[in-house]
Amino acid sequence: MPSKRPLFVILPIVTIGALVTLCLVPPVSKDALVHHLAIPKLYLKRGAIYEMPYFPFSYYPMNIDLIYMLSLKLGSDILPKIFHLFFGVLTAGAIFCYLRQRISPGYALFGFLFFLTIPVVVRLSVTAYVDLGLGFFSILSLLLVLRWSEHRSRVFYLICAGIAAGVAAGIKYNGLITFFLVFLLVIYFCVRDREQNEGYKKAFFNISLFLGISVILLSPWYVRNYIWTGNPIYPLYNSFFNPETAGGSSGIGIFHYRSVAFHESWWDIALVPIRVFFQGQDGSARFFDGKLNPFLLILLPLAYLQATESWPVKREKAAFLWFAVTYLFICFFTSNLKTRYIVPILPPLVILATLGVNNGMRLAESLHNKFLSRCLQISMLGCVIIAFALNLSYIVGQFKRISPFEYILGKVSRDEYVLKYVPEYRVIQFINANLAADSKILFVLIGNRGYYCDRDYMPDMVRNRSLIESLLKEHERPAVIWRELRKRHITHLLININLFRKWAIATLDQEQRARLKRFFLGYAKLLYLDNGYGLYRLR
Repeated sequence: MPSKRPLFVILPIVTIGALVTLCLVPPVSKDALVHHLAIPKLYLKRGAIYEMPYFPFSYYPMNIDLIYMLSLKLGSDILPKIFHLFFGVLTAGAIFCYLRQRISPGYALFGFLFFLTIPVVVRLSVTAYVDLGLGFFSILSLLLVLRWSEHRSRVFYLICAGIAAGVAAGIKYNGLITFFLVFLLVIYFCVRDREQNEGYKKAFFNISLFLGISVILLSPWYVRNYIWTGNPIYPLYNSFFNPETAGGSSGIGIFHYRSVAFHESWWDIALVPIRVFFQGQDGSARFFDGKLNPFLLILLPLAYLQATESWPVKREKAAFLWFAVTYLFICFFTSNLKTRYIVPILPPLVILATLGVNNGMRLAESLHNKFLSRCLQISMLGCVIIAFALNLSYIVGQFKRISPFEYILGKVSRDEYVLKYVPEYRVIQFINANLAADSKILFVLIGNRGYYCDRDYMPDMVRNRSLIESLLKEHERPAVIWRELRKRHITHLLININLFRKWAIATLDQEQRARLKRFFLGYAKLLYLDNGYGLYRLR
């Protein structure tokens, strides 16, 4: 074993070093520019957390975004990506600690590296998102509850589990799933072991303790939303909380949406929970906008081969599988599934996959037939090699896509780098350099990427409703449309011109298109045009 010890240092350092290198470029990922950096920047500009009705995502919980706000205050928008990567490393560390205790340090290192190199984890590790933070606090809460169930006299574990679950629910709404599932586990353990827990009073105390701590920690964001909108999870399910103001649901069913938008059969849709492990593609809504590793699923049955394990290990494996499957199906039935939505199930699945590799190798060693034993060992080794080859291939692809060394070595400037990935960036630069400080820009079909804009802005599209479209359909005179825009303090329009033309043809009738043309001829002046993006000043 001494000869293997350097691997426990070198491999994690190389892996983490590669991910840190990918982080050391300006932020260009969509959700960072729309939400996770943009909203904290607006809060800093105002000097307070305030309501932004035109930005529905500003109502989301923001535990980790507050850390990003501190980073921006310190003058760095690269540091948030390092923080997000740090949560990924912490999650891998939690996996390592569990597997080292239950199997061996070697398998613990396998689990650490396997998790950290899963394609979706790599992609998230180099962006200023929040999903890895949710993944960390989810597995932490789950492991702490399992530890508490094994050592019932140590209420400290239950308290820490409640803290972790509450923090998870304050990161994003999906954290409520973590809170709910871990809370169910607490109830299950309390009710099952009530005799050992001195009856129902002790069980009730433990349940109340976990619930109380979690609710106290998650409540600030949900109370804020209730005060602002009457809906603690706004904008989700607003027709339920505010039926008078929200009106009827304007959306369509998730499964119907997949059928219409992606031309998928009922069989394709039913297999989504399996397909997500095999068919993921970055940037494709149909294919879950992210890649997993299929061996998370392939190795899963092997985790349940061994029948001689201790009761705590059997209980933990059952809890891991129940948590992962239930979480996956809740996401499947409540959202158009994206891979990053299910990051909290990855640590339990990595643990189970690692247990599966261990069980497969132990089974091979126990076989008396040397040929079968060798075949099984080679098969298990082949699975491990292919699994890591898939992960490493993705990391290499990320180096090609992100091109970090061009920026790190000074071959391209910050502005040149951002322009490669943010097509409207030159227009944003013009806005920052030339428009008055009190200007307000309406973003029309540019994806609401507002982080780099130093002037006030608002999106044209809010909850699938276009302001421009509404004004064109409600008012016949261009002067009234201009007045309605000015009433909202809008001074300029930033438009993706090619998309805007296609949108006008597809959405507006002939009379409305003529009205739109008269509006631009009489009430808007083109100030700057670049790369298909135009900036117009309202007269």
